[in-house]
Formats: sequence, C-alpha cells, structure tokens
Amino acid sequence: MPWTTGEAREDIFNVDIERLTVVPGVFTWNPGSRYGDHLEREYVFPKDYAGVMSDIGKGWMVFHRSKRSGLPPAYIGVGEVHVIEPFEGDPSMTVARIRNYLAFDPPVPFSEGKGSERRYRETYLRGVDSKLIGHKLQKRSVRALPEEDFASIVADGLSDIFDEGNTALLDLDDPDLRRDGADLLRLPREEQVRRIQEILLKRPIRDAAFRKDVRQAYDFRCAITGLQIRNGGGRPEVDGAHIWAVEDGGPDVVQNGIAMSKTAHWMFDRGLIVVRDDYSLYVSHNKVPPEMRALIGERERRIGLPADAALHPDPYYLAKHREKHMAGSL
Repeated sequence: MPWTTGEAREDIFNVDIERLTVVPGVFTWNPGSRYGDHLEREYVFPKDYAGVMSDIGKGWMVFHRSKRSGLPPAYIGVGEVHVIEPFEGDPSMTVARIRNYLAFDPPVPFSEGKGSERRYRETYLRGVDSKLIGHKLQKRSVRALPEEDFASIVADGLSDIFDEGNTALLDLDDPDLRRDGADLLRLPREEQVRRIQEILLKRPIRDAAFRKDVRQAYDFRCAITGLQIRNGGGRPEVDGAHIWAVEDGGPDVVQNGIAMSKTAHWMFDRGLIVVRDDYSLYVSHNKVPPEMRALIGERERRIGLPADAALHPDPYYLAKHREKHMAGSL
C-alpha cells in the first residue's frame, strides 16, 4: 500500500520493492546538465540509480528543477517512464525514456514559507532543518514520492485545468469531452488524488493543458495569419496545433506546438503548410486557395514566434512534420 503523507522516511532507498512499485517518483534535473536532457523525451541519470529506478518501476515521475540552475527550485512537469536503458556514449549513465509529459505552468515551488514556517512539498523533507536539505538530497536525484504528495504537486502544476472557472475558456465544456474524461476534473479532491494518474492520461485534459500553454506562448495570435480573434465570451479562436502529431508519438509541449487559426490548423495537419527550420513557411500553392495565401501574405516568409525563445518550435519536431508530409521534397 502507498505511504501516507505523515510518514517521513530516512531510508527512502531501502524500502521493499513491493511498496515502491505502487508509488510515483521524483527526477531532480539540472538545466545545465552536459547531457542536454529533453525532459519530454528522456532523463539521463547515473547508472548507480538504475536499481532504484527499477524498484520504483516504470510509471509517473515529477521533475524537480535543482537550485543549481540559478532559478528557484521547483517542480516543473510530470511525465511517464516507459523504457529504461543504457545511455549510449557513457557507460556510467542510464536513460529513462519519457512519454506523456506535461509542463507545469507556473512551476510548483519546492517549498513554501520561510525559516521555521517553511513547508516542503515532499513528506520525506518535512521536519528536516532547511540548512540540511541539500545534504539530505545528495545522491537522491531519483527518489520515490507518496501518492498524495504526487497528486498535490500535479494538481497545483495544472491548477488552471483543475479550476472550474476556466472550463469554458479551455474548451472543456463540450459534452463529448466531458464523456471522454474531462468530467474527472470536477471530482471531489479525495477522488482526484486517487485517480490522478488516470486524469493525466485523458486526452481532452491533456489537449486542454497543451492548448492553454501554446495559446499563451503565442499571445493568443495565429502564427500563420497574425490574427488575434476572440469570440463574445472571450474564448480565443486560435488553436494549439501539434507539430509532430500525438498519434505519431509527438509530446504535449509548447515546443511541439504552434498557435494557428482553425483553418490554418486544418491545412497544417494535412501538410498543405509546413515550417522549415528557419521558421519560414512552405505553402502548397496548388492546394491552398488564393484567399488564404493572401491572408498569410508576407508571413509566408516566416511565422510569428513566442517572445520567449525557449518556447520556439523545436527543429526536431518540425523535421518530423516535414518527413511525414513532404517525403524529402524540401
């Protein structure tokens, strides 16, 4: 059975395997890592931790951004480990392949309060002198996490999705979406904690989180036409278009998305519009009507991009889209 939130375990790496296989875990990540982790795809960690990861089992992990990044320590996302294998090029390292990654927006603080009032999100760290936290976390970059801690961190990281006041704004008020899983967001808190891993897999919920982040990154403006349109209720007209399609293996991260009007989204999904690595557009002039080409105008040379360069489309995903639709013709 999973740990309760009242248990603080000093021997977090020495509990029996049967218990660890039913709880999620934590990956501590340093953005300056020489392995250049793409957290939506992989997490590289020392081979010494392979046994710990094997004990925890393939499953959900939250990502803890280390203070060594120069930014405040925080939980920045959640993903599911589906493969653990040796890391090519360095026999001392192991790689966990990640799927179903969702970024937290905003990140969830590692702790709240100051001094004696400081409260850590992980049960294991509560009651530990804050001056000793760094010592306690040494050689614990991979660690187990109680289910209630996991659910609490995830719910806070995706708080906009769980906020009932955002249901219409996030397009979650469609009856079909509620039947497909969006209704899980309206469950009582205790039931959400119990079913949090199921919630994370529901496509309407994942789509809503992705759409929200992409829309915000692009300031609710279509990257293809430059138009920024909202309906009478304030709902943005723009979609979040996946570059590398989900059904083909693409993740739900902003770098795998572009904000597009519904018409542009439809054309992009069918390869009538593709984006080169320099963010210039290739438009199928034989199949895109002149009216749409006129609307695109000079943007045919380059799409609109987020102000934050870290959120620009990843060339890796752009190449996946072109491979699917252009068959090497670019």
